[in-house]
Parts: sequence; structure tokens; C-alpha cells
Amino acid sequence: MAAATPAGATTVAVLPLTRGAASEEYDGLGQALAGMLISDLSATPGLVMVERDRLDALLSEIALSDQGFLDPATAQQLGRGLGAEVILTGSYSVVADRFLLDARLVRVESGEILDAADAQGSVTDFVAVEKLLVEELLDELDVTLSLGDRRRLMLQAPTEDFAAFASWGEGLARRQQGDLDAARAAFERALARDPRFAEARAALAELQGLIEAARAEQRLVADAWLDSRFRAVLDATVDERLRPAGFVHDADSLAAFALRQSVLHDAGLHCRRAAELEAFLDHVGWDVSVPDASPTVGHRLHALRAAYELDGRDCFAARQRAGLTDRPADLGLLSSTTELVLHQRSRSLGREGAGLVDSLLRCLPEPRWEPEIERLAARAAAAGQSRRVDGPIGLTLGDQLDLVWAWLHARRVGADDALTARTRALLEAERAPMAQDMLMARLDAIAREADLTAAYEAGRLGQDPAELEAVMRALADGDPDVLALDDPTCAWAATTMSGTARGWVTGLSQDRAQPPGEPRLQALRRRFQSAGMVYGPLRDLGCIADTPGRFSSWDELTAAMERVTLLAEAEERELCVQLQATLERTLEQPPATIASLDRVPELKASLSWGVLTTWYAMVTQRCVALPRR
Repeated sequence: MAAATPAGATTVAVLPLTRGAASEEYDGLGQALAGMLISDLSATPGLVMVERDRLDALLSEIALSDQGFLDPATAQQLGRGLGAEVILTGSYSVVADRFLLDARLVRVESGEILDAADAQGSVTDFVAVEKLLVEELLDELDVTLSLGDRRRLMLQAPTEDFAAFASWGEGLARRQQGDLDAARAAFERALARDPRFAEARAALAELQGLIEAARAEQRLVADAWLDSRFRAVLDATVDERLRPAGFVHDADSLAAFALRQSVLHDAGLHCRRAAELEAFLDHVGWDVSVPDASPTVGHRLHALRAAYELDGRDCFAARQRAGLTDRPADLGLLSSTTELVLHQRSRSLGREGAGLVDSLLRCLPEPRWEPEIERLAARAAAAGQSRRVDGPIGLTLGDQLDLVWAWLHARRVGADDALTARTRALLEAERAPMAQDMLMARLDAIAREADLTAAYEAGRLGQDPAELEAVMRALADGDPDVLALDDPTCAWAATTMSGTARGWVTGLSQDRAQPPGEPRLQALRRRFQSAGMVYGPLRDLGCIADTPGRFSSWDELTAAMERVTLLAEAEERELCVQLQATLERTLEQPPATIASLDRVPELKASLSWGVLTTWYAMVTQRCVALPRR
């Protein structure tokens, strides 16, 4: 039931703005701008905003058109359904670097247009443009802001980055259309542009839960046999989060808990599983100690698995059909706090397992991984368990969580000040000799991982993934707005590489469709690294519109390449020596060939492309330094 409207307040419904003069890439801006207007107007005294969920549901029912205005009958119909007195509708335009907004206030009772307002400015000042529009609308609604309210209005904005805002809007639109993978990709692009974009982060987290549930449903429906048994287990066992405070587990409840966690893992419900594992830790004060060989719990668990037919040949065949080749350690997770939190990660940082950490990694988008590990470490410390040592390796739970943080950070970001500080803190703490040896071995593994990340960064040529994706999509489509196709060399490259680009775009969609986790991260890193090998030659030959090339002639290209020398540490690497020899052979063309380059554009394009792809292979392998732009 909607909350009562305060006396004297005006109830306003804000419709998604429609696209005016703007390309299709800005289709989603209408919802994003409506959300921004709702946020600003809802913080204004004297106005009550209609909830977006109610509005969206009613708009779907009456199939409101995209005309950008409301006829009186439609306005009255909306008003009756929403209890709104005024409806705000309008449109937006993006023309070159200009951003324009216009809006109308429609009185629901009569369909009368109360006021029309507009504002415009540069795209980079889109927040200021929206604030100007809000001030005009408030004047018409007879709302006077105090100095404090006006200051808060001017300061609040979801993001100052227009590209991030547009990607967020695209994500909202894709989500409404039911294309959850495309929505996730758009939200991830928004966060890549502005990591502090809270609305995009919240939308991504919410969406991930929807995607996870949808994927689990698809997989379970594909095999009705497993579906019925998984559902039976989840219906019959208790969600750990619903246990009362002070609950004490016995053999029966522990066996049911272990079976439930196994099923949640197999069903791909990792977000729910992570929450339940953490609730279990809270119930036991983060002090887990159920012996692996506990006969009573083990017997109860075996009986439960048999009762739900989750053992035996039929179950094995069903698991194979569903792609479930592993089975989490049922009672092994309950043998210690470290085992439940880290599972396989306590034995090898790069080994995926079934502990709390891996459920979180499979649940959350990559940017949230390290903050979640820090949160777990803080919770363990608050429970007095961060210094506990489980198992023979001698490292504390706190140490191991710090190492997992460092491993993930090395894989995602690489070597930076944060990783150096974490490593230094680990090295400064005193430990027994065996624990110190284990620590050093794991820090060596982390250093190697940071080195691999540096190689991926070199392969991307330091470019933002969003830029690489835009160029690869333009190459796949032959987009003349992005590529300089009037140049013969560039036209040759676009024709020759279009198939590669289309395969790349298809592969990117498949990579993004993978569930969250380290395999998805690695697949995306390799994908964008391969894009660098195409982007670099295109950029250097001046084939990307509005981006000056490095070389305008064969002579310029050969002069630059002849100055190439291997880095000192690469001189002994066979691959680097072979690549340098290939580069030199490509440059040593007969005089007759050189003389014909201007007459045969395809030959010039082919040779130039070969030289640059060899050069960027050397960059990717870190045989040479990445050139500065």
C-alpha cells in the first residue's frame, strides 16, 4: 500500500524521457534522466513522487506510446491509476557536443499542459543542464527552495561522467527489455568509467542476483530429475539466515545444513549460499569445529543424501548431463573456520573451491571482490578469530585472507601501491619458520600473477576496454563514423579484419555470459588483450576517426621500426629474438617493391599491417617498451 500523501503536497509522476535528436546509442538515457529527475524532485519539500515500480507496471498495462507527449485521456487514465496530480513528460537530444532537455507538466485532472521548460548546454555539463530544468519546473509548481535545499540539489548527482551515465541508462533499458547479459555489460562499462557511481553499482548487484537465479532456473529446468531433488532439499531444509538468535546446532541440523549448502552450490545459487554460510559463522561465533570423521553427523548426512536420491548411478548421470562434475566437501567445510571460509584457497590461492570466499567471488562483480575479502577479514577479527591457525601450514586466518586479497588484486589490477602495502604488512609480521616459508611461496605466486597482469595491460596497449570494444564493433560493422574508410590502407584493413572483429564480438558476448568468477575474469582479459593487436595497427595507421596516426608513409614507419631495440631483460628470450628477426625481414623489401607501394595500395597496406602486428606482438610479450602517445 502506498504511503499517505502529506497535506498540501503535490503528487508527481515522472515518465521516462523520449529520444529526440540523438543516435540510438543514447536510447537508454530516457530512463536514466527520469531517475535523476525523480531523485532531485523527491528531495524537494512539498512534492511527493510516484514510485517507479507502480509507474512502470501501469505504463505496461496501458501500452503508453513513445510520442513524448500525453493526450488528456491518457493523462487522466494514468492519474486514476497512480493517484498523481501532475505528470512530467519530455524528451532529450544529443547533437554533437550539445545536450538539450525539454519537459512538460501535465495536469492529470484536465490534461492541460501547465508549463513547458527547456535547458541546454554541453554534454560534459549534462548535470548542470538537468539542474536548470529542475529549477524551472519547481518555479511552475510554486515550490521555493531554502538555501540549504538548493545547495543540496545542486550538489547531488549520480555521476559527472556523461559516458558512464549513458551506459547506466542503457543498462536500465536492457534490463527492462529482459536482456540481462547486455544490461550487466552496460552497468560494468558505467563502473569502469566512474567507479564511484553508486547507482550503477547497486543496479549491477541487483542484476547479478537476477542473472544468477535465471541461470540456475535454466540449468535446473534442463534436467527435471535434478530439479525435483534440489527443490525438495531446499524446501525441506532451513535457510540459516532464519535461525533464531542463540540457536545451537545438533547432529541433525548440521547434516541438513551440509546437504543444503551442497545443493545451493550445485544449483548455482552462490549469492544465497554466501549469505547462509556467513549466517552459520555468526551462529557459531566464527568458531567452526565439527570433526571430518564425526560419525553421527556423517551417518545423518549419508541418510539424507540417500533419502533424496542424491547418491548412486542415477544421480551421477544426471549431474554429468547438467555439467556438474565436482561436488563440494560436505562435512569437510565444517571441519574448521578456515576450511569453511577458504576451502581449496587455503591450499592454493589459485584453486577454486566451495568455501565462503568462492561463493562470494561467483556472486559478485569483479570490482567488489577485494572489498568483500576485507569485510570478511574485519568480521573474523571482530569475532576474535583472525589469529586462529587451522591446519599444518601455520598461517593464520587473517594472513590467508590477506593473501587471497593480494592474489585477487594482482589478477585484477596488478602491482600498485595497495598491493605493495599489503605485501609489506604481511612480511613485517613475525611467524614460525614453516609459516614464513609458506608465506614467501604464496607471495612469489602473487608476484607472478601481477607480472601476468602487466602483460595483459601491455597487450591492451593501456587502452580502456570500452574503447577497444567500440573499435572492434565498428570494425565488425564497417562503421564509417568510427573508422576512416576513405583511406585506401584503412579500407583494406577494414575488409581484411572484419571477420576477425565479428568473431571477437561474438566471443566477447560468450565471455560475458559466463557466471562471475575468476574464469570469466581471465577470459575477458585475454579477449581485450587480443583486441590490442588489432587496435594498435588501426590507430597507428590513422584508421580511427579523430585520432591522429603515428605514421603517414612507409618511410616514416620503417624509420621508426629500425630504431627498435629489445629491452635488456628480453635479449636472452628466444621468442623476442625471433620476433625481432621477423620484423627486420619484413622491413627489408626489394627496391622494386618499395617503388610500387604508392601504386598498389593493397600491397602497402598489407606490408604496413604485417610490420605493426609484429611490433605489437613484441609489445605484448614485453620485448620492447610500449610507445608513448
